[in-house]
Amino acid sequence: EVGARFGYVALGFYTKEDFNEDGTLKADLPQPLGTKMPGDVKYADLNGDNVIDSDDVKRIGNPKRPAYTFGLNYGIEYKGFFASMSWTGVAETDILMGNAYKQPFNGKWTLYQFRADDRWTPETATIAKYPRMALSTTSDNYVDSRIWMKDASYVKLKNLTLGYNISNKKLLDAIGAS
Repeated sequence: EVGARFGYVALGFYTKEDFNEDGTLKADLPQPLGTKMPGDVKYADLNGDNVIDSDDVKRIGNPKRPAYTFGLNYGIEYKGFFASMSWTGVAETDILMGNAYKQPFNGKWTLYQFRADDRWTPETATIAKYPRMALSTTSDNYVDSRIWMKDASYVKLKNLTLGYNISNKKLLDAIGAS
């Protein structure tokens, strides 16, 4: 499919209960590459080998190219008043956030408000939308996954025109208009 995206299937975030007392991940969980901490993204082991690696990547989300593109032009006229409008929109399309939006402090010391507000903390573990914050950008928290995809569907009013047609010839002549 044109514009299809591939990434990991995110299952949520690791919690304190996913780790042994020594800080290692429990053996009954699929083992990701690298060290994990509570608040890191937990990915699905799609091929069942108990290891999270590039073999667990699949098509995720909707493609960049919308499945549906639509528009509507409509006009009405009544007793000299008129209105016209033009609408446009797309549906079934997603956008994948770029690294500047995924990674807090991505080399520019920029932190977006949505990342701060919706990040994982022990207190927000059940409602968090994004992984814990860390200064390191080497974590696989930022690889392409459904967490970083947003619905890009929209409906937008492109143009709205309202008016009145003056048909009084004497009034138009008086002001020098036609």
